[in-house]
Amino acid sequence: MATAAEQATAFHTFFAPVLDGIDQRIQAAAQPSDLDEALQAVIDARATLQERDREAGLTKRDREQYERRLARLQSQVISRRSTLQPAASSSRFSFRRTAAKAEAATSEGSASSSYNLAMSPAPSPPLEQGETAGGIQVTLQTNRTITFKDLAKAASSQDAPLSLSLSHLTDCIVDLRGDRPHIVALTATNLKRCAVLLPRIDGSLMLTRLEDSLLVVEACRQLRVYSSKRAVVDVAAGGVASPITLESCEAMRVTSGVKVQDFDQPGAGPSAEPTKSWRGIQDREAQHLEALKETPSAEALADILSRLFSPAAAPDTSSSPYLAADSGLLLVFSSPGTQATQSEFHEWYDEEHVPLRVGARGFPEFRSAARYSCSTLTSPSATASPAFQAEWGAAYTISSNALYNDARYTALRSNRSPREADLVKRLGVLDRRIYKTMGDSRASKEPRGDVRPQPKEQIEEEACRVEVTGFHAEQSEAEVAKWFADEAKPALLKREGVTRVRLLLLIDALINGVEAGEGNADAKDVPRWALYIEGAEGVEGVTTQVVKLPGAENRTEVRMMKLYRAWDPVRALQACAN
Repeated sequence: MATAAEQATAFHTFFAPVLDGIDQRIQAAAQPSDLDEALQAVIDARATLQERDREAGLTKRDREQYERRLARLQSQVISRRSTLQPAASSSRFSFRRTAAKAEAATSEGSASSSYNLAMSPAPSPPLEQGETAGGIQVTLQTNRTITFKDLAKAASSQDAPLSLSLSHLTDCIVDLRGDRPHIVALTATNLKRCAVLLPRIDGSLMLTRLEDSLLVVEACRQLRVYSSKRAVVDVAAGGVASPITLESCEAMRVTSGVKVQDFDQPGAGPSAEPTKSWRGIQDREAQHLEALKETPSAEALADILSRLFSPAAAPDTSSSPYLAADSGLLLVFSSPGTQATQSEFHEWYDEEHVPLRVGARGFPEFRSAARYSCSTLTSPSATASPAFQAEWGAAYTISSNALYNDARYTALRSNRSPREADLVKRLGVLDRRIYKTMGDSRASKEPRGDVRPQPKEQIEEEACRVEVTGFHAEQSEAEVAKWFADEAKPALLKREGVTRVRLLLLIDALINGVEAGEGNADAKDVPRWALYIEGAEGVEGVTTQVVKLPGAENRTEVRMMKLYRAWDPVRALQACAN
């Protein structure tokens, strides 16, 4: 059992580089959106400090030092933002709320009675010749009601088209309906427990990282939502010219009958049918939203929001495929492509990407980690897409698929380092597949399979060669599992060199990259089933030699993988040791 001093030292070792990294991101910021990400990192770091303060055994002095540094970092974000804004940023101003509003906010738990409403030009979409558009940014607000009258003070002209950016708002109401402003576009980032009520938007709405928040809009041309959870999106019938798009979202509610393009659904097109990421707004919820048309008082609106976001109203996530009772395999195929070098690709993967998952600051659910060089023997794509020719692979055994619902894990993608964010945009292929274990030769009587941590020495000895054979099957899951247990597993284990065989069921596939099809188009060709065969020399092509697959042979995918490097799953080994 670690002493308090050892725990504090471990926390310092972990937390100091986090703060240093935020500082570097602020200094490297080239545009305001970079600072949005840096500010979110500050917020996340403060939450981490609060969550782990007690278990880390920090002294009062240490805790106060970290708090002061976090405050300085937040100030640096604001200061740096002013240097990145155009000259028109002189339109920024601050003001104090009226005493009546201040008292109301105090009674609701507000920590302060004054706020800085930062109004500054934001990027605007192309406009027709002869028009000019002003941009206003509202950021760092808490417990505030914002109307168009507030924005008009910062606008160059109340009649000019306006683009609006909202960021880092908490417990705020943004009601722009009454004065009918001419808004051409709106972006919103990092909104928590907020209500945004909008008139017709001439252009697009882009929403990122909304949480427990409500958006009501009369109409818009395009509506996209990214990395959000437990948000309600209500659009008037026929109010969106194209399907609403969702990506990396969970527990969302959307107006019933509206078509949604859920990019987390492999190969699915726009549909009004709910997915694991969203469901339709129910009748009782629609009744609450109907009351918003009458411009309710602040008290009435608060009541409506509490009804919408009460635990009883939360979206049903019981159908989520990421269940704690399931184990699985995370399989990633990738290629640096022509826009990234092999050296920077390997440096990022080996020194940053993998250690964040299996290192001392990683996740105990990662029970093994290895990278492989790959060759494709058979491609499932009729078009021979480059997405299925990736020359590198990575495989991780996952002890519980509930990991994919863990906010700390999903934050790895939403809070990428500047290096990772830049490199991922340039990669030729990044093909991520999440599987559920349906059979395992090492734990034939255990549905979860063998999820004991695998040290790197074990992988180097027993899994230096891997064959991945993907296939489709019309049979039921139970029938395929029986085929594996009765036929495939015994036949494969008889082959010299084979040490382990797993049957995997695809849960999710996401294929991005410069060389991949747009809109995750290649994911539709990923086979639903896979045999994952580990061993030494001689496993190449073993599946098709010794077993008859239950699916059509012309739809198979066969890849051979040769071990490049293995890692110890440090957190998993520590958890099991304790």
